[in-house]
Amino acid sequence: DLHKVFSSEYKKMTFGSSLYVITSDLNGPVVDAFVAAAMRSIRVFVVYVKPGNMDADKALALQKMLQTHSVTLYIIQPDGDIRQVLEAEA
Repeated sequence: DLHKVFSSEYKKMTFGSSLYVITSDLNGPVVDAFVAAAMRSIRVFVVYVKPGNMDADKALALQKMLQTHSVTLYIIQPDGDIRQVLEAEA
């Protein structure tokens, strides 16, 4: 369970640390944990492998919401090139 693992691990980290997560699961508790980590001055970078059935507008809204909480979200399709997504953001 990503929520349980992430929630326990970020609490062990120090101010200014960075956490990188690659996941296809962005449910409410996971998103809340990302925001909670960012509030503790931990830089959170998430590569989200977006399910094909997820609405693009919903994914972008999620990305904007997380950005307001200082969580960086990269969105990639299951057949996408992760290098291309990360380079486009740099």
